[in-house]
Amino acid sequence: MDQPGNAHIDELVIKAQDGCKNSFGALYDIYLDAIYRYIFFRVSSTQVAEDLTGEVFFKVLKSLKKYKKRKNMPFSAWLFRIAKNIIIDYYRKQLHTEEIPESLIDESETADSQKETVLTIEKKRLLMGIKQLPEMQAQSIILKYFSDLKNSEISQVLEKSETAVRILQSRGLKRLREILNETK
Repeated sequence: MDQPGNAHIDELVIKAQDGCKNSFGALYDIYLDAIYRYIFFRVSSTQVAEDLTGEVFFKVLKSLKKYKKRKNMPFSAWLFRIAKNIIIDYYRKQLHTEEIPESLIDESETADSQKETVLTIEKKRLLMGIKQLPEMQAQSIILKYFSDLKNSEISQVLEKSETAVRILQSRGLKRLREILNETK
């Protein structure tokens, strides 16, 4: 995920830790879409995903001075762990206040063409299929294919070995294919 290069990311992190707003802004720009996609596929609501994404970056801003680069823990893995924990907190709060919404499509989106309708249906099928996977399989697939993380980064986020991550992805994709074939 550290697309601009690990050295560049590390430099931006150090500058952001020293209070450089532009460096934090650059980190935000680099990771915003990936974090949003990861959260969206876990909560299935555009509005909630936007709110939680903002919460992630607010927490990163507050905690950035405490971040220390470790050999096998790139900044992206640290960032996605924060996102993972915020999602867990969100669902804990939901259990106490309301039922987790089943709506998988933003109601404000309207399909103007037949092509958009087909894409919306496929998106809904994919989201419903992912929701049926065991939690770790779903997370490994979302992090890999929708947040574009490397398996080494995913292993840090999920606190599993890279081999375990590959197995989770393989089994998850196999099961997802079965689920999608059942719902045709």
